[in-house]
Amino acid sequence: MSSDPASSRATNRRSDFTTIAGELRQDLTAERVQRKLLTSFVMDLLKWAQRVEPDTQAGPPPKPPADLDLTPWRR
Repeated sequence: MSSDPASSRATNRRSDFTTIAGELRQDLTAERVQRKLLTSFVMDLLKWAQRVEPDTQAGPPPKPPADLDLTPWRR
């Protein structure tokens, strides 16, 4: 029952790489979702701002999407 240490290290490295790559993939997917939500919110704000003039009642600015995470911009 002799185990080759080099083979074991290589297997561990592959496993670590797979784990890290999976986590990065999940982070990238979440980042893409947030970017889409943020972009749509900015576009809504720009459309709203184009309607606003000193004598126009454009109403309140649009609310951000419920799933948009704004914590990085809040203090």
